[in-house]
Order: sequence, then structure tokens, then C-alpha cells
Amino acid sequence: MTDTHAHLDACTEPADVLVSRAREVGVDRIVSIGSGLDSCRETLAIAARERTVRAALGIHPHQAADPDAGRLDELRGLLKEEPAVAVGETGLDFYRDYAPRDLQRRLFQAQLELAAELGKPVVVHTRAAEEATAEALEGFGGTVVLHCFSSPELLAVALERDYYVCVAGNVT
Repeated sequence: MTDTHAHLDACTEPADVLVSRAREVGVDRIVSIGSGLDSCRETLAIAARERTVRAALGIHPHQAADPDAGRLDELRGLLKEEPAVAVGETGLDFYRDYAPRDLQRRLFQAQLELAAELGKPVVVHTRAAEEATAEALEGFGGTVVLHCFSSPELLAVALERDYYVCVAGNVT
């Protein structure tokens, strides 16, 4: 079994303890998500230490107004490291609006271009932004994972475009 979306760097308990506990209940692979450059670096370090962990690295839409959003060359370098398997968590969050929507759109587009350049899938966070998310993803030809999916309005698009949809506990 694979846990496709963990934030191992953001937990109180050490990552090795969490990975061990996951293994005990049958989780043999984990994709840990880095959100922001410091988180991405820590996530890569965890993945380097834990053979069953891979990293998805990105700048979260909530961080679109932060300095990290302007440092995509650093993100590119981190994404070239071996345990990095995807770009994300990226996307749009118009529910919380922690960052201006135009900055979120710009950052999302830049990370989609980065994923295309590097041939990596994207892990997409979308909340109250279904139409804008579908529009942004329209030209992206790579693999798309819509994580924590709770957007029925986006389901037809996701199915038509062969996106992966991850249903979290909030839906079940």
C-alpha cells in the first residue's frame, strides 16, 4: 500500500518513527510532500534516509506571496535530486485566499511549466477554484494527481483527462 500524500517534515514525531509505524500496518511506500523550499529540503533529507519514501516538492498556493515563490530555480535544483518524483503540492486555493489569486495563478503556471520541463507529475491542491484549476491544467500534458479531492464539479474534467483523484477522509 502507498501513502501518496504525507507531510513527514511537519509532524511532531520523527519521520523514522512514522515510517516504521506505517510499515507495521502495511504501508510500504510513502510520497512525502514538501511545501516551500525549507520543507522541500527537509523532505528530500527524509527521503534520502528512508528507502521507502519519495518526495514531491513544490510551493503551496498559500505561499504564493512568500519569497519562495520567486525562487523557482532553487526548486528546479531540488527536483532534479533522485528521491524527487513529482512537483507539488501546487495549485489554487480560493477558499482561504491566503495569497492573492493572481499570484497563485502565476505560481501554479510556473510550477506546471517546471513539471513539464523535468517530465514529472504534478500533485495539485485545489479548493474553491475548480474552473481556474481545470483551465490551468488544460495545456499540461503530464500526469496529474488531484489530492484530497472533494470537487464534484471537477470530476468530469478529471475523468476525461485521465487524472488521478485521491479521495481523503473528509470525503469518506
